[in-house]
Order: sequence, then C-alpha cells, then structure tokens
Amino acid sequence: MGNNFLGDIPGSHSYTVETPVVALGTEYKQAIWKAPFACTVTSVKILPQAAVTGNTTNNFSVNILNGGQVGTSTTSVAVKEYNTGVDSVALTEETLTLSGTAANLVLAAGDWLVWSKTEDGSGLATVHCAVAIEVTPV
Repeated sequence: MGNNFLGDIPGSHSYTVETPVVALGTEYKQAIWKAPFACTVTSVKILPQAAVTGNTTNNFSVNILNGGQVGTSTTSVAVKEYNTGVDSVALTEETLTLSGTAANLVLAAGDWLVWSKTEDGSGLATVHCAVAIEVTPV
C-alpha cells in the first residue's frame, strides 16, 4: 500500500474556523487556515452570530486574503463590504464574493488564509463568525 495524502482525495474539502468580535474603530488581521496541499478555493461562507447593519459612511469590509507562506501577502480571495443595504442576519449563512481572478483562488501547500477587517469612516464592529472554506486539490 502506497502513501496516501489528504490532497490525493478527489472532490471538495471543507474546513470551518471561527473569528472573534472586533471593536468599532479597529482594523484587524488573523491567520485562520493553512493549506495542507495545493488547492483552489471554491467557496467561502460565513455564519455571523449576531446581526450586522451596513452603513454608507461608516462601514467595514471582510476580506479573506491569500497570505502566502508567511501570512503577509494581500491577494484577495473573497470579500464582503458592509455598506448601506448590505447586512447580515444572525445565524444565517452567507456566501462571500470570490475574486473574479482565477489565479487569486489558487493556494500553494503551506499558504495561509487571512481574515482581514478594514474600515471606512469610523467603521463598524464585527461579530463572532464561523467561516466555512471549501477547496479542491489542484
């Protein structure tokens, strides 16, 4: 019997991680997942634990970044911007918008995905979220 590796299993692989509450007026980054094999991100979903109401002037964006091997790269993989009319309902799953650039969705083995909160104006607080990441081996 030969060596079997997780990345050798065909089809989608799903991983769930959690993010903390981040205060109003605070930008934040956190490494949330390390790719165990070369893969393509096919979906990123969030499940906010409380409601969020977007705002035109004072808002925030959640970006899932490909942080590369050391977590500092800034290539956007998926995003959601909480401006007016863009809200979250507590405990309701939402799909983030994936990058339209196919190369941005490809991770090398060992690349980190980074949760990034950036703000406009005075910002908004983020809520605790579960983040579901789906990938397929390359």
